[in-house]
Amino acid sequence: MSVTETIPTADVIRSKVDAYLDALHSGSSATIAALYSDDAILEDPVGSESKVGREAIVRTTAHSRAPGRRPNC
Repeated sequence: MSVTETIPTADVIRSKVDAYLDALHSGSSATIAALYSDDAILEDPVGSESKVGREAIVRTTAHSRAPGRRPNC
């Protein structure tokens, strides 16, 4: 967050979380990835190799949501 940005309100944060959960439930990797910036960095699960950029996030979420795939928890 830059010095000129303001801290988001609780309503803004809730709307972002709701959008993320809706995207997860949609089952669409592109919908999930669209919530990230073009240069986003995703580390999921924590400690794994970072995925950089929206396209990498699409590939990662598609792989993690593949039929028969179990979460790494």
